[in-house]
Amino acid sequence: MSNSKGKKKQETISARNRNHASYHEHTTKTVEANEKLYRYLVQLSPNPLFIHSEGKFKFLNEAAVAFFGAKKAEDIMGKLVIDFVHPDYHKQLLRRMKATFEEKRTLPLVEYKMLTLDGKEKTVEIASNPFTYQGKPAAQGTIIDVTKHKKKEEFLRIQRETLAIKIKLEEEKLRTEFIADAMHEIRTPLAIIRGNVDLALGFGKNRKLKSPKIALRAISYEVEHLSRLLRDLTMLTSRGGEFEWENLTDTVDLSKLLEEGVKRTQVLARKMNISVRIPKKIPSLSIKGDKAYMEKLILNLIKNAITYNKKDGWVKVGGSKIGDKAVLTMEDNGIGISEYDLPHIFERFYRAEKMRDPEGKRTGLGLAISKWITEIHGGTIHVISTLGKGSTFTVFLPLLK
Repeated sequence: MSNSKGKKKQETISARNRNHASYHEHTTKTVEANEKLYRYLVQLSPNPLFIHSEGKFKFLNEAAVAFFGAKKAEDIMGKLVIDFVHPDYHKQLLRRMKATFEEKRTLPLVEYKMLTLDGKEKTVEIASNPFTYQGKPAAQGTIIDVTKHKKKEEFLRIQRETLAIKIKLEEEKLRTEFIADAMHEIRTPLAIIRGNVDLALGFGKNRKLKSPKIALRAISYEVEHLSRLLRDLTMLTSRGGEFEWENLTDTVDLSKLLEEGVKRTQVLARKMNISVRIPKKIPSLSIKGDKAYMEKLILNLIKNAITYNKKDGWVKVGGSKIGDKAVLTMEDNGIGISEYDLPHIFERFYRAEKMRDPEGKRTGLGLAISKWITEIHGGTIHVISTLGKGSTFTVFLPLLK
């Protein structure tokens, strides 16, 4: 009886062992089949994927083999993962490996610099998640190669910095030229003043000077010219600090300013026997801006058309609407502007030879100021001209909504 019970117990244990062995074999085959399926699916991924365990590469898909610059997976299998990571990122790698293996955490993408077999650096983003491979704790790494993207970003950054430097150099060049031009414009009347002061002080000794009043008139004339020059310089340089942008909030009636501008320039026009008129009725044109500046703009353009006109010439002033823009025009049949000078007429102190004021009353800043006033009001200014036939200045400004 005792032998019979022992025999049955032994048979039961043997049966359990056979079942366990069978289960283990089935489980192993299932795992192997799953791993085989996994490797097959992973090979289809366009992104480099690899599995590492105990700090070493255990599996790489074809994309990963190509990424590391190897010919086959065996060239990398068994090698330490850390040897393929830039030294600057070793600490970060070890922290992430600890989080993956010990804390079983899936880690999001993070930027690394990795090394290929031949030592080339590649900028990548890597995600990592815990994995079991061949019965051992492992981790799967997914690589997104952003080297080209980073190079493009770096290229664009260098381009931006280069452009910024170029702009600063150009601004500095313009600033230097502006100061040099301003000094030149100021030096001339000062020299004339100095000469006439000497003449006045030497009155009596200089027989050619009939009266000190002649010298004093010349001095007075140059002082007026200097005053105009300094006023215009102040207006142009006010953008750097004195100009208050909040002033551009008034409602400005351009129609009225155009009519007033024509009236105010009639005396100047009559001296040169030039007709200044508004040939067509101007519609209501209102903008947001500064009235004083808009008066300056309109007077500058009308006076410019008169000054550089011919005897018995004409100036036509107009205003209209095109879409959401107010359009101001100053047309004349004056001396015109050459093709060579045309691109430069809005530059500070620029005066074409044929446009030089015979009386010396112009500062060379009028059109530069007109352009600045137009632009701070959100507009644009253009000119069409034919040498010997005349010019048309057109200003576009955003209408009041």
